[in-house]
Amino acid sequence: MSKQQIVKALIQGIRHDLQAYQQLGQLLLRQQASYLQFNGTTLTELVKKQEHLLAQLQRSASQRRQLLQQLGLSADKQGMTTLMKKLPSPLNTQVRQSWQQLENHIQSCQKTNQVNGNLSASYGELLMQIKGEPAYGTALMQS
Repeated sequence: MSKQQIVKALIQGIRHDLQAYQQLGQLLLRQQASYLQFNGTTLTELVKKQEHLLAQLQRSASQRRQLLQQLGLSADKQGMTTLMKKLPSPLNTQVRQSWQQLENHIQSCQKTNQVNGNLSASYGELLMQIKGEPAYGTALMQS
């Protein structure tokens, strides 16, 4: 693969990841609503969809690391920064914007996922109470 083809593959991967993280963000928001509506069936479906997207994103990140290494760059954020600095002016700006959008989507998904984790814990405790089982924290204190 030529350097030009590698750079093209990296750019396409970033664009693809942007779309995937947008989808993940929507799924996470739907998951949040499902927790609040106590809709366990929808929660299960959403988790399966999230797992598929996360596996896809993991493969994409792995490919990006390999492509950066093929260019002789470090397989991390610094490697991407170095690559962007070397790109010609109009392409440099486009890739920087896409990379920044990707980072923003990742941060947004992480925040939403953190909220969902808190809701999941509350949801689980509520289900345990409904079933008449002691809540996790209560069971620990009684041990």
